[in-house]
Amino acid sequence: MQELILKFLQKQKRKRIKTTQIEKYIQQVTGNKGYQNQGGYEQFAAYLKKLVKKGEIKPIKAWGRNGLVPEVYNGYQLTSTRKLKPEIKKEILTEYHPRINTTYYLKNISDYEQDKKHLKKLRIKCDKL
Repeated sequence: MQELILKFLQKQKRKRIKTTQIEKYIQQVTGNKGYQNQGGYEQFAAYLKKLVKKGEIKPIKAWGRNGLVPEVYNGYQLTSTRKLKPEIKKEILTEYHPRINTTYYLKNISDYEQDKKHLKKLRIKCDKL
């Protein structure tokens, strides 16, 4: 659920997102039963608090709290600490064949981490061409 929250926030065009929007997205992706099996709202709130503690997201305090138990803020935004490390940026831009367009991964770090092994296979095939 934690990765789904981050992925959702990273794909948003707006910097600030309502907590209800995040929760609805999680429910859509996992299904209502899946959401409840993963701990429901209590687990959702716990993950938000973990992400805040890690510094990956920050609450928008001006929007207030939602009043549910456990209480969370009504909105959050992604922090800049989730930016690419220079060595990973260099890897994305230089390690792969020029025909492989990897610029998408500069803004979608989690997708890069998932696709990395496939990109390496493509690099080997392109090198043989």
